[in-house]
Amino acid sequence: MACCLTPTVLIWHGGINGLHMESLKKETRKHLCDLGERFCHILEYFYLFLFQFLKDGLSTLHVPYAYGFAIILLTVLVKAATFPLSKKQVESAMAMRSLQPQIKAIQERYAGDQERLQLETARLYKLAGINPLAGIVIRD
Repeated sequence: MACCLTPTVLIWHGGINGLHMESLKKETRKHLCDLGERFCHILEYFYLFLFQFLKDGLSTLHVPYAYGFAIILLTVLVKAATFPLSKKQVESAMAMRSLQPQIKAIQERYAGDQERLQLETARLYKLAGINPLAGIVIRD
């Protein structure tokens, strides 16, 4: 059965939790493939519309190399849209780095007791006001 699921869509539908396409029922596989195709088409049309809009706008302004400038503008727009996420990721990583000495001390102190180690580490994160998962960004 041919399926247009991209790796991102497959993981989004449960690949992280060990869901495999072979273990799904035939109807479920078809439904997932349909969802993946729809998602791909919607995203494709959105980017084509945005790119065409930028290119036509630049051509109207008589900008030379409108395709090149449209690609650059699209890249800048995507970076600007994802900047808040990137900023939060960097801030979280810096905060986690500042706690590394305390985390190592806790690991040495509770080396034999895994449950207590996790409890104390979580307590340290809570006291510092840090979310250890805030620095994780899922990428393709």
